[in-house]
Amino acid sequence: MNVLRNQVAETHGLQLVGLDYMNADEDRFDLHPSDDPRTIKSVLPSLPLKDGVPSVLLHHSPSDAQYASMNGIDLMIAGHTQGGQLFPGTLVATAVFPFTHGMYHRGDLQVFVSQGAGTYMSRVRLGTSNELNLLRLRPKRSL
Repeated sequence: MNVLRNQVAETHGLQLVGLDYMNADEDRFDLHPSDDPRTIKSVLPSLPLKDGVPSVLLHHSPSDAQYASMNGIDLMIAGHTQGGQLFPGTLVATAVFPFTHGMYHRGDLQVFVSQGAGTYMSRVRLGTSNELNLLRLRPKRSL
């Protein structure tokens, strides 16, 4: 197993981009801030991404989607939010995170956020479900 720590690996015609857990940028508030002084905003542009090769970004939090889009990422996969886990946390998660669970489309970027199989702090879920996700990647159809 090769853990991608701020690295890019090519496999099966894809670029897999793995990032350490870090804040999106210097200004954004994060309920779970990282002690890492690097940010998605600074690290992602420094990685050797190839134009014309589909790219999949893996990061713990979906908070950096704008930087994924700016750097030509096709699909971002994240978790972190647990979908809010407990009502009324589900409402708070929706207010804090632009992406809480499921698939989102923002221009050319797709963002998939898993609610996760486990829980955080409490062993209970109310208003969300545990989930294991299977994503089937297919090439875009030419128009």
